Amino acid sequence: MIIKKEHISKLSSGSLLLGCGGGGNATKGLENGYKALEMGQVELLTIEELEARGEEGVIVTISGVGSPSTPDAYHTPDDYPILLEALQQKLDAKIIGLIACEIGGSSSFEPFIPAALLGVPVIDAPCDGRAHPLGLMGALGLETKGELVYQSACGGKIEKGTRVEMVVHGTVETTSALIRNGAAAAGGFIGVARNPVSLSWLKEAGAPCAYQQALALGEIWENGEPLEDRIYKVAEALQGQVLCKGKVESFVMETDNALDRGSFVIRDGEKEYLLHYFNEYMTLDVDGKRAYTFPDPIITIDADSEKVVTTAEIEDGKHVYLIGASRDSIILAAGLRNKATYEQVENIIGVPLTDYLTDLI
Repeated sequence: MIIKKEHISKLSSGSLLLGCGGGGNATKGLENGYKALEMGQVELLTIEELEARGEEGVIVTISGVGSPSTPDAYHTPDDYPILLEALQQKLDAKIIGLIACEIGGSSSFEPFIPAALLGVPVIDAPCDGRAHPLGLMGALGLETKGELVYQSACGGKIEKGTRVEMVVHGTVETTSALIRNGAAAAGGFIGVARNPVSLSWLKEAGAPCAYQQALALGEIWENGEPLEDRIYKVAEALQGQVLCKGKVESFVMETDNALDRGSFVIRDGEKEYLLHYFNEYMTLDVDGKRAYTFPDPIITIDADSEKVVTTAEIEDGKHVYLIGASRDSIILAAGLRNKATYEQVENIIGVPLTDYLTDLI
């Protein structure tokens, strides 16, 4: 599939929905998508289509790491050639495809510019079919392989003294931690090329056809129907439900090591919906009882602007629609099958997750 202009907007809308509160800034994603088409051709291939070409090499993850809402965050498309050149110099195999670390308003488009520049395809098997907060969750299960990986990164401004260009080699855990620290040093956000894998590994560990799901949701979102009709159709497509239209109260956000975390309440009449987030929505309790737990899709839509909103855009007084759905409705990859990553999030946000995820871990 050759990506055209008419695909970009739909992919953006669907990816923003599957970002589930995170996944980056949608405006930046659209900019990257359209700019990529100006630079060259973006080809989206399934795993089977790439396999049929018979080309040998590795597939590399392209992502942004950190919090794009941080005031000093700075990362541009000009960083991508630096990332790929630095990484390729460390590899014995040729880079034959690029994947996104997750589906999200910005994340889905991260591979597009380097794909156009290098003339290599984007593979429809991202590291996750939804957005997630930790690098380990987008590491394709490599932390279980017992091998060292490469990651390259850059971001920040020289004139502000925040420019970072780095290549690290180590375990998935240590390299991810170093990249996260690099993002903080660069002003809060950084571009990354990481974790080269074989096609056979990607077949086992990726999220096949997640872009297709995002495009399908984008078709629904941009069909021109009234807002509530679209919201209910999205919920239906995810086999979920529209829980409420309510007012945001008690919004709290803290940013630490380039990650946003906090909580807020949506009040709808006598009902209270409590949400905890860690970039993405982590938990949803209805009147004190757990209803949905990450990686279940939890989505908020601004009733006034009629836009899907991320946690970075939530604020007290905003009126939002709330959608909840089961994780069975989306495409989860190997990175979300590791109990240790959920325990790490629990320790950070102080809210239980694993007790509600016995089917995954």
